[in-house]
Amino acid sequence: MEEEINKKLLRRLSFGVVFTFAGAIVVSWILLPEPYTFFSDYISYLGGMKSKHAQLPNLPSQISFAAGLGLCACLLAIMSYQYLKLKSKKKRDISKAVFLLIAAIGAMMTAVPHDIESYSAIHFLGAFGFVVSLDIFLLECYFFAKKKDRSFGAILEKIVTVILLLVTVFYVFIYNYFKLVPDATLLNLINTDHTPFVQKIMVILVLIGFLLIDRPDLEKN
Repeated sequence: MEEEINKKLLRRLSFGVVFTFAGAIVVSWILLPEPYTFFSDYISYLGGMKSKHAQLPNLPSQISFAAGLGLCACLLAIMSYQYLKLKSKKKRDISKAVFLLIAAIGAMMTAVPHDIESYSAIHFLGAFGFVVSLDIFLLECYFFAKKKDRSFGAILEKIVTVILLLVTVFYVFIYNYFKLVPDATLLNLINTDHTPFVQKIMVILVLIGFLLIDRPDLEKN
């Protein structure tokens, strides 16, 4: 008999990731010692040693931000283990496990405050690994499931994933393009002031993608 993965546990863990991350953001926002502007401030500002603009001590918000990401990392690592412990693993099971583990490590790295100059690269590499790995995991769940599903829910999952991938590519390209070429005119219609808002869209789509996960999406392939 083929070994079954614990899809019920995986779904609960995926919901846990969503609500833990969202909860940490909300609490950190409340604890931030200065107003947080949703459309123009990066999420990373919530976890800084000091507030971004007024440079006020930010310990309560920083602790909430780091604790939330740390718990997300634990949940993602447990999800990864559920695939790794299968005795009859297929290549895609290993792939899912690897990207979940990368996302877990990325979450821990993202918890490092962005405004510690000597460690800022750890934060930004972690954030990149966290989001991109989750993108790929969702892609594998929704586009490479064992059973073909043409229901409305399955189509919605695919649409969300495609939009998420497009937004991620757009965000990473635009952010790095202007970082590397500050005086660039090729994309003069796009301003870096927009990238924090694009970042929010990207994160919200990841959370929606995780909420849409159902048991067939999580089955071993």
